[in-house]
Amino acid sequence: MHGTIVVKDSVLAEHPWVANSLYNAFSRAKDEWLARLHTTPPSNASDKKYAALSKVVGLDPLPYGLAANLKTIEALESTAFKQQLTPRRMSVAELFVDPEKR
Repeated sequence: MHGTIVVKDSVLAEHPWVANSLYNAFSRAKDEWLARLHTTPPSNASDKKYAALSKVVGLDPLPYGLAANLKTIEALESTAFKQQLTPRRMSVAELFVDPEKR
């Protein structure tokens, strides 16, 4: 997992469409980047890194969404609990909103 987008619960409660809208915007931007990455020679260090990684992991080196990152999220939750960063074990649904299901 490369990163996360954080939105306050209060914002989602008042504007439930925000999660899906952000997800769609980032997905469109990534799709454009991936198309460029796979059709033109890499022009910077980051693109070179991800073009090389694509040869190992497949066309999408940075998969989006809960399903694609579930194992990593579960490991993150487990580690956070073991290191006492969270007071109890937490479900994925408590930690993340699945914008693909909103």
